[in-house]
Amino acid sequence: MEPDFQEQVLEIVKTIPGENENASKRLIVKVDLSTFLAQIQSMGLWKGSSACLVTTGGYYLAHTDHSMHDTIALGESGDPLEKSVLKAMKNLGYGTLFGTGYPPDLVISFYQVPSTEWYVVIFSKGGIILEPIIRFAVYSVLGIIGFVGAIFLMIRSTTGSVARSVEHLSSLAARVAGGDYSERLPARQSDEIGHLNGRVNEMMEALKQRDLIQSTFGRYIDPEIAAELLNNPESLYMGGEEKVVTIMMADLIGFEEMADKTQPEEVIAILNEYLSAMIEVISFYKGIIIDFFGAGILVFFNGITANPKERAADAVKCALEMRNRFQTLRGRDGARQLQMLGIVTGIHTGAVIVGNIGAETRTKYGIVGSAVNLTQRIKSSGATGTILISEETYQMLGQRVSVGGRTSAQLKGVEHPKTIYMVESIDNQS
Repeated sequence: MEPDFQEQVLEIVKTIPGENENASKRLIVKVDLSTFLAQIQSMGLWKGSSACLVTTGGYYLAHTDHSMHDTIALGESGDPLEKSVLKAMKNLGYGTLFGTGYPPDLVISFYQVPSTEWYVVIFSKGGIILEPIIRFAVYSVLGIIGFVGAIFLMIRSTTGSVARSVEHLSSLAARVAGGDYSERLPARQSDEIGHLNGRVNEMMEALKQRDLIQSTFGRYIDPEIAAELLNNPESLYMGGEEKVVTIMMADLIGFEEMADKTQPEEVIAILNEYLSAMIEVISFYKGIIIDFFGAGILVFFNGITANPKERAADAVKCALEMRNRFQTLRGRDGARQLQMLGIVTGIHTGAVIVGNIGAETRTKYGIVGSAVNLTQRIKSSGATGTILISEETYQMLGQRVSVGGRTSAQLKGVEHPKTIYMVESIDNQS
């Protein structure tokens, strides 16, 4: 079909083929657009504004400005703004584009007529239409646009308070997820929103208490254990199970002698500084702290979520980093008391019982077994700055660990001599 227009009449010609070439016919449809344009003009265009009807290709079908009847297509003059409008019409059903300057010298708005490939395009002077809200004069062309707008305004006016409350709740939920429980919602209303606000306040108070419990709980036992016990109540049951784990015990040589000669407040300060640094390293390597014995730390590396060999390697890496961190502490200014001490570490891999130990009224999460005692004996046989591992740990690590030597030691409480290796370094690769 080829459109042709003159004045305000659109003529559409369609050739209908017949049974033979001479039998073809032409169907001519003439559409009077004067009524359509009159409806646009009745909307009260801004002074100096004009409207037109164009195809998706940019060809003018009709125009309210008689001076433009000789213009065939949008953008044929090479105007950048008209070209931009033509490009936007290919992808969008409606829009508004602004010319240069402030206020813009020209504003062009377009809107696609539903179920057609026609667009209503309005040309306006920017200085006249620059208002807080640019009104699209096209919405009255079809009653459906006005109907949708009226419905939208009605919904917004009747549900505005609900929408604001929901938006506030959404914002509050994001802050609560980040651990901010400081705000409280007004629960004075007797409607559903007031009831919901009351429940949200109760939820935030419960979450605040839970975080406080977990935070406080985590100060006395390992945070991972605290989270496990809080998230899985069945973990609180008495008893345990046998697992092969790598146990590490670190201690400060000379701590007791230093403590006897130092004020208690200073001893606590030194101990807290040392333990804070060591706990940070242990947490990085996912070690589970079981207990503190003065300056001694008992840790085990569980093999449930990772290969036992990797957990043994983590234990050795942790011990090496703890030694480095302790040397850093000793080297700082004012660390006179720490310079009198030395760190020693023993590591052993073996089977233990892991679980809740004690009574129903008093329970402790820990490990039990001869492997724990053997780790303590290995640690006690070391000198300042040494990291000693058992034969079992050495065999599990294989060529990954470099040792400075080995010795056969008769450990206290152990029937047969044990081979012990002095660690120098470990390969970080698996």
